[in-house]
Amino acid sequence: ETRVRTETTTDSDGKTSTRQVTEQVRVDTYSASASGIIPSADMTPAYLPQTAAAQTQIHTALDLDLARSNYRAKFEMWTAFHRRDVHQDRQRSEDLPSRKSSVLAVWRPDSRPWWMTSRCYWLSNLCCCSLVYRWAVQAQLGEQTYTYRKRCFDI
Repeated sequence: ETRVRTETTTDSDGKTSTRQVTEQVRVDTYSASASGIIPSADMTPAYLPQTAAAQTQIHTALDLDLARSNYRAKFEMWTAFHRRDVHQDRQRSEDLPSRKSSVLAVWRPDSRPWWMTSRCYWLSNLCCCSLVYRWAVQAQLGEQTYTYRKRCFDI
């Protein structure tokens, strides 16, 4: 949509000037969303913990095999049905309801250093040293990625 507005400015001498500014503005006229379950079989390999470090930061990911699913086609049909404007944004996202993107696993409860506490973290923030504190913590942690794998079927 094209909008016109009036802009008034005053220079250093106190002289005011007025001008008309024309701008293109995005106007959202319609929105639609849908959610549901994609039937799938779990193909996730067994989890093998990395216990070399006393604590491990586990990052999780999701890998969906949609080769045997009509999910993408159904999504295209749904977006075509809900097309109301010439310019249309579309997006989709898939995730597991119980999946956390990152988890800290503590393999031995007594293994956490005395300075790896929330009190020391906030103290480092107050002293403007949080970046150094975070680097020190990351150096103590192991890191691992675990991917959930799902073979999806027709919806």
